[in-house]
Amino acid sequence: MDDSLDIREETDLVAEVKDILDEVNIILTVVKTQETILEDIYNLKKKDDEDKLGIEEHHKITKRVISTTKKVFERMQAQATVIKNAVLRSLVVAQVQSANKIASWTPC
Repeated sequence: MDDSLDIREETDLVAEVKDILDEVNIILTVVKTQETILEDIYNLKKKDDEDKLGIEEHHKITKRVISTTKKVFERMQAQATVIKNAVLRSLVVAQVQSANKIASWTPC
């Protein structure tokens, strides 16, 4: 087989980037869930606990950590999406080039 017709590398890259994007999306879901749970726990503890200042400080710090983590993974998600789209375009170009090459071999 002509090596220029081989699009396995591009296909493998698409699969790999999609896997990475899936993993990033899973982590983002976990982080968003943590964010929601943090607020729920904070609201419950705020009503019941005597140490409101300690709860406020802990909540502020934890919220900042979760927010920073979320931003990091959202950037990763955006970058992985850009890469996935670029690799998909590359795959389409490779497929078109392969089809054109095959068509040029076919007698009219």
